[in-house]
Amino acid sequence: MVVLISIVIIIVILLSVSLFAPSQSEFSQTINYADFNVDKTVVLSENERIETYSVQLKNPVIGFLIIPKTIASDISQIKVSGDFETEVIQSDPIIRIEPKDLGPGNKKIAITTQIGDNVQTSILLLIPYIEYTEFSETEKQQLDELIKGFSDLDANYFTIEESKKIMEEFSQNSAELKKKLTRVN
Repeated sequence: MVVLISIVIIIVILLSVSLFAPSQSEFSQTINYADFNVDKTVVLSENERIETYSVQLKNPVIGFLIIPKTIASDISQIKVSGDFETEVIQSDPIIRIEPKDLGPGNKKIAITTQIGDNVQTSILLLIPYIEYTEFSETEKQQLDELIKGFSDLDANYFTIEESKKIMEEFSQNSAELKKKLTRVN
């Protein structure tokens, strides 16, 4: 009888611990760029969401991080950390990132927000630093305006799979970007 009561007590304790333990979920994906891969991890805990991009670079990149409004409706709701300097392009939120150190190596950027939509994710568009530095100021402004257009995308484009497709497609066409911007002039 004592053994049975002990087993019941252990089961109750285990159930109560699992019911009240903080829940956490995580997913990862690899985005294939032309010259490198980007590893993306999203961790959802009880109180926050952390999206981390990690990339092993031989050459530096400039990036644009587009966060859907379902995750954060304003830049003030985001904490950014990592190996990149940030500049706000648009407050709902789009951020330009530039490496703090132009040397090769593993570079990371993480965005932390309160829990938002668990189906959607940010989009990181990367351009080789050397290409970006060759842009005129007008072309850089046009690129900023083009990137701002992403804030008008339907929420369906920010799903895990769709955002990956957008990032990979952008990477394949980044060499053509300067030509397109030049044609706009």
